[in-house]
Amino acid sequence: MMMIEKNTTETLLNSRTPIPELIEALRNEDKNIRKDAAEILGSLGEEAIAPLSALLGDEWWVVRYRACEALGLMEKPDAYPYLRAAVSDERDHVRYMAAKGLGRLGIPEAASDLEPLLEDENPYVRKMAAGSIARLRG
Repeated sequence: MMMIEKNTTETLLNSRTPIPELIEALRNEDKNIRKDAAEILGSLGEEAIAPLSALLGDEWWVVRYRACEALGLMEKPDAYPYLRAAVSDERDHVRYMAAKGLGRLGIPEAASDLEPLLEDENPYVRKMAAGSIARLRG
């Protein structure tokens, strides 16, 4: 496993940091810490899928966004049902990251899950969905 280490102003996170601490870091007020935690969780692979998927119901959209980011970074097919569900999140940022993550998974069936986002109210979500669909359909 590749060692990933992120220096932040408040903490040092790395791939040896226990998953519960990384999950908690996704709730940190500092967006850089949240980003670092998501990237490290994304590098951990399947062991982090269950704890991340549980965050998709979090009341704070930022936590849901970062959970989608980490799931997409994994590029693991087991993340598919969770990212698929996040496509219908009430928050556009979360839909954007779910679309990005689905595009990274490389599962061609995910293209049909992204089609409704082509009509999303947010132009960035629409653009990400179109790009992910193109990537999946090659």
